Amino acid sequence: MMEYTSKLASIICLVIISMNRLDGCPSTCYCSGTTVDCSNQRLREIPSGIPTNTTILRLERNLLTHIGNDSFTGLSKLTDLYMHSNRIEEVAVGAFTDLCRLSILDLYANSIRSLPQTVFLGLDDLTYIDLYGNKLSCLPENLFFGLHNLDTLHLDNNKITETTADCLRGLSNLNKLHLDHNEIIEISANIFRGLAKLPEIGDNVILDCEVESELEVDKYWIIPNGTVIYQSTEDMCSDYRIVQQGDGSLVIPFAEVDDEG
Repeated sequence: MMEYTSKLASIICLVIISMNRLDGCPSTCYCSGTTVDCSNQRLREIPSGIPTNTTILRLERNLLTHIGNDSFTGLSKLTDLYMHSNRIEEVAVGAFTDLCRLSILDLYANSIRSLPQTVFLGLDDLTYIDLYGNKLSCLPENLFFGLHNLDTLHLDNNKITETTADCLRGLSNLNKLHLDHNEIIEISANIFRGLAKLPEIGDNVILDCEVESELEVDKYWIIPNGTVIYQSTEDMCSDYRIVQQGDGSLVIPFAEVDDEG
């Protein structure tokens, strides 16, 4: 009887291993249900053979440097993609084309310098994009166009110098926009037009301008009501307080958007 039980246990064990192989879980990942966790594996490439029924994919804390146009081919059921804390510098055109159900895209703490204009095209279900802590210096026109369900957009802690109305066009349901800790020197008029649901702009919006000179220079800012803000002075503009710091940068601690669209 004991010998029979031992053989049965071996058979069951073999069946379990076989089922795991049939599921197609990459050897460097852990699969549970429709979640595939490939985090903390020091991966330099996105694994191939990720099951097509995957809904949550975790690739954070690896050594990935790029996202190719075929990295996520066939993953049409994916809703959550976590790729933060890698070394990603390049995102190819069409990198997310197959991810038509994607809701959460987490790319913070990477080294992305630019994004293709159409990289988010067709991702109508996106509600959350996190690009915090990258090296973005400019945003293409209409980069987020069509993302009508986007609720939260993190662009803070980048190197963005200018924002225009075109780069935020179409975000009619945006609720949270984080632009703080950039190098913004100009904000386009009407940038928030159409963002009727946007109540808050990050924490601190910090504006600064770089002046290359061996001589001491003074910086002056003219705010929308026509008031000139001098160094180390402060003034009121609409419902928020504007302060120029000792280094000449302008700080808007809080801003409320009142826009009927």
